[in-house]
Amino acid sequence: MRSSNPIFSQRFATMALSNPGTGVMTISGTIDKTVILLFLVLISASYTWNRFLDQSAGDNSLMMLGLFGGLIVGLLTSFKPKFAPVTAPLYALLEGIFLGGISVYLNYSYPSRPI
Repeated sequence: MRSSNPIFSQRFATMALSNPGTGVMTISGTIDKTVILLFLVLISASYTWNRFLDQSAGDNSLMMLGLFGGLIVGLLTSFKPKFAPVTAPLYALLEGIFLGGISVYLNYSYPSRPI
């Protein structure tokens, strides 16, 4: 069956098999990058959470930096994918800042009640 999809072409298959490790996505590489980016999100979110707790949730500027900075970096990455090795960790840090801020804000807005 013929297909116009380049992934199913014979040239792509021979190129991927002849140069292993070059330009080919691996499962271990994907897992490594996911763990690193998740770690960056958790670190920046916990920093923001602790900073808000120390200030009694008074300053929202850090949360706004994470929100709008993440939006700008995400758009930059989508239009220039070659910058992804630099912008992906930056995006993870900014989104962690936003997630930590919004989490502590919601925690103060809706305190938990015992069941």
